[in-house]
Amino acid sequence: MVAPTPLNDSFTPNEKRTLAGVALAAGLRILGVSLILPVFALYQDGMKASPAEIGLALGIYSFTNAAFQVPLGFLSDRIGRKGVLLGGMLVFAIGSFMAAWAPTIWLLILARALQGAGAIGGVVYAMVADAVPVSRRHRAMAYLGIPVGAAFIGGMVLGPLLAGAYGIPFLFALMGGLVFACGCYIFLFIPEPEKHAAFEEVGVNPREIPFLLADHDLLRVNLGSFLMNFLMSALFLALPGLLAAVMPMAYFSLFYLPLVLVGLVVMRVLARTADRKGGRAIAVPAFLLLAVSPVLLGLAPRGALLPLIPGAILFFFSIFILQSVLPGMTTKIARPAIVGSAAGVNQMLQALGSFAGAVLAGAMLLIHPHAFTALLALAGVAGAIAARGIRHRG
Repeated sequence: MVAPTPLNDSFTPNEKRTLAGVALAAGLRILGVSLILPVFALYQDGMKASPAEIGLALGIYSFTNAAFQVPLGFLSDRIGRKGVLLGGMLVFAIGSFMAAWAPTIWLLILARALQGAGAIGGVVYAMVADAVPVSRRHRAMAYLGIPVGAAFIGGMVLGPLLAGAYGIPFLFALMGGLVFACGCYIFLFIPEPEKHAAFEEVGVNPREIPFLLADHDLLRVNLGSFLMNFLMSALFLALPGLLAAVMPMAYFSLFYLPLVLVGLVVMRVLARTADRKGGRAIAVPAFLLLAVSPVLLGLAPRGALLPLIPGAILFFFSIFILQSVLPGMTTKIARPAIVGSAAGVNQMLQALGSFAGAVLAGAMLLIHPHAFTALLALAGVAGAIAARGIRHRG
């Protein structure tokens, strides 16, 4: 992910106000995910739940999020962006408070499904497209990356600290409170944006849809995106348990923070390389390294910290690289008339990958740890094969 371009005076006051509101909404959505991700698997003991049930509770958020992206986007076209955005945030907040209260694993699963149903990602980007002309669109989208990146890092660091001090339910309550407060701010201070005339330039040309569904390269990039999130979700299901055997939850941040920060630096450097040599040249080795990561983690002796570090390094570095390269390949391969639709499909496949990774990996952990390791290694190799077959340099 290339560093975002700072917001400058070329934005009008109304545009700045709209961008501030939707950037806050997008950042809080990512914060809600990243706060819980490093510690969620530790719910297993307190809930008296199996790994498969915990995996379902983790992954159901991504499933409902994927399912509601397109319907909410369509609804926002019909009735306006602001109302749908606020409705999605309210649903997410209610699901968060319900998750904080949930006394059983099945009520937690229901609450997580409700959280995911507040799928505002597509509405956020559509609201920016309404508010900002094409001439400033890229800078506006880059501005959204500032709170999103900060929220991801902050969640990875603060999640273990807060969960160790106050418990995992507190994280859900915090999510709900922050998103509700943000919704109040948007309701009071952010107007419904008026569409610019240039907005129609990014509309989908129906004649291009067959290309979106049948293009060889886009299908392979989407498969790679599915497998990337599959592996990320699955490994985050296992990693907290491995860390809990060697350190208290409150210290997880000391393990995650250096990996995340260095991963961001590596991602920045290799994103430039991908622009010069093509995304395929970066995606193939990244997937192969990602396939090795679960093997190294699986071979690490239980209760030892140092043997976990090589596998964790490969995991974080590969995931950060792929999260930069694969979406960029989508926008370069898709024809201009369907870039938005292609990116939407890619986002949906990522969410479905997160769901499948959590659920299937939880089932494999229940069967045997070696089955879990084999599944993830094969997924990484499959991702490398898919990326290798992409003809477009991306």
